[in-house]
Amino acid sequence: MRGQLTLFPVRRRLERSDARRISGRTWPEEEVLRALAIQRAATSGLTGTWPQMVLRLIRCALAIRDAEGEALVAPEMLDQVRLPLKAAAAELLAQAGMLRPRTTPPPAAWPVRSCADCGCWGVTTTRCQGCDEWRHARGRYRVGQCQRCRRDDLPLHSEEGMCRGCLAYVREVGARSAPSSFTQLAFAGVLAHRLMRRAGELGFVAHNRSVPASRAGARTHTTPAQQEPHVPVITAGQLSLFSIPRTWRREYLGPVLALPPLPAPAQELLDTFTSAYPRAQLADKRNVPSGAALVLHTLLARLGPHAPIPERDIRSLAGTVAAGVPPHAV
Repeated sequence: MRGQLTLFPVRRRLERSDARRISGRTWPEEEVLRALAIQRAATSGLTGTWPQMVLRLIRCALAIRDAEGEALVAPEMLDQVRLPLKAAAAELLAQAGMLRPRTTPPPAAWPVRSCADCGCWGVTTTRCQGCDEWRHARGRYRVGQCQRCRRDDLPLHSEEGMCRGCLAYVREVGARSAPSSFTQLAFAGVLAHRLMRRAGELGFVAHNRSVPASRAGARTHTTPAQQEPHVPVITAGQLSLFSIPRTWRREYLGPVLALPPLPAPAQELLDTFTSAYPRAQLADKRNVPSGAALVLHTLLARLGPHAPIPERDIRSLAGTVAAGVPPHAV
């Protein structure tokens, strides 16, 4: 019925077979449209079959118009017909006064879908780039059932036994999500769950088996051991070329009694200083004696027992210890 309102909008899909099924229908407006199509073909030098092709598309649109109870044809109705010459059909309908303005955007030229493997939404192909690379690397990733999502025929990580989608989700969200089988929907592109991401990007923290963490671990193992910070670096009688104020940073969190021992002359001086205080006070790093002993230990470890200690180092170091920041000179 014309003017009837539809309860639910229906997205139809008419093809060439549907056009053949309605070939016996007739519409009052068809003769006007046929005359416009023949005139357009003659003016533009088109073949004689062109009016038949464009009218076949228009007839399908008219069938959708009648099913919707509309008086005019909408461009959205032409979108639902999988036949060529949509732009020409819209021009002919507009010339006949049978086309109303578009109310929804036209469909994308390439349909947007989710990746078949990881499920990230926003790809125009069957799989995203990462999952497609896993699919082609058969020698590296065996195909089987993911032990987390229980889906079959997926490339699996050799150590984790999970598909790429589950592995990227677990590494980004955390190990607590490993026992569950669901994966939160993610967009494709830069917002997708990825196995390789720069530290700090979107709040990402490098996994202990990721490439950046592995390289950092390799550098840690191959780097020579740094010099113990408590070994004196100034010998007796050594003069400094020029004096500079030192910066103290966090290095040690325990009480002074747990500090490593100093060389013999420096340790004797420290023992003489701490012999007048009970060990209970030295064991509590919040007490003044413990803080003073920590200052002396740090300076002796840095300067040794024979070099003069600058007053400004004592004051700056004491302020650092009083602020609760255990010291180490840099």
